[in-house]
Amino acid sequence: MNTSKILPGRSMGLIIIVVMLVLLIGCAQAAPAPASSPAQSATSQPSAAPAQVYEWRHHLSAPPKAAMTKATVMMMEDLNKLSGGNINIRTHESGELGKTPDVVEMCRTGDLDIVGAVNLSYFARYEPWVSVDALPYIYQDAGDAWQKWDTWLKDEIATSLEKHGFKLISLSDIGYRNIIGTKRPITKLEDFKGLKYRSLASPLLLRTYEAWGAKPVQLSINEVFSALETGTIDALDIDYGGMVDWKFAEVAKYVSESKHQRSIAVVVMNLDLFNSLPADIQDLILYTGDKACLWVRVEAEKEMREKASVLINDFGVEYNVISADEVKRFKEASKPVYEWAAGEYSKEIVEKLTQ
Repeated sequence: MNTSKILPGRSMGLIIIVVMLVLLIGCAQAAPAPASSPAQSATSQPSAAPAQVYEWRHHLSAPPKAAMTKATVMMMEDLNKLSGGNINIRTHESGELGKTPDVVEMCRTGDLDIVGAVNLSYFARYEPWVSVDALPYIYQDAGDAWQKWDTWLKDEIATSLEKHGFKLISLSDIGYRNIIGTKRPITKLEDFKGLKYRSLASPLLLRTYEAWGAKPVQLSINEVFSALETGTIDALDIDYGGMVDWKFAEVAKYVSESKHQRSIAVVVMNLDLFNSLPADIQDLILYTGDKACLWVRVEAEKEMREKASVLINDFGVEYNVISADEVKRFKEASKPVYEWAAGEYSKEIVEKLTQ
């Protein structure tokens, strides 16, 4: 089922709001508008009066203070409120039910109702092409990413995930991924050489880090802190919020701003469960998902600025920005990965993302 068919005008509403948000963030970096206002106008609020009580289980796969976690929790609370208390969702904290790949699989099989927000790359095991979103340096800025997501990429993702038993409920902006490590700052491409670098189990990510000279080590996010402590890995990339909320900055003191990925996180529901629900409940779920998606875009930008300050002032990390000239070298080193992804997954999608 294409999510854009459920709420008429849903895609156009998202596009209009994204344009407003781009103007807002560009003109008022220091004081973002209230986060609730954009989301409220995403779609008209559907009415739902469930004839029965629904009891669902949801697993969070991000730290409690992260913007995408707050947005997901807000979505669950809205579902309860807007249903008159007839949709009750029990939330399990990150790690409570196991590693993220296992939790995602539980949702696919129906042993768990909802999971999120989860990095999209975790779904590459089912639909390999979705990992192309992790190609380095494919977005010019936040506005470019949102425009691509809302005009076509979100629908492509939704259609593909449904083939494997997932219903896409919400798509969140994690923000830019940057580099944190224990060995040295990353100021040039050569600094990657020999680094034991954390990666998801994604062939695209493995090839990217190898192209940069690193030695990828596959780890779930729950394993990263101890791996940094013990030297199993030397570095990883993650958004600034993740560096703080997962407490990686307690053991890794070099932070290098690379902005090489603008990552997507998704909230998904078991497809069979979603399809079994009445239309008004489906509409309500998708409405709250859209609202959370737009709310987190303002919060993600705000969080990046705040958490960067925390890293420097509270954790005392050594911070540097990779120069524009070096970014060009990283892009050049990534060209074989673009070519591989185009041949392995979809030339059309890779070309659209890199335009």
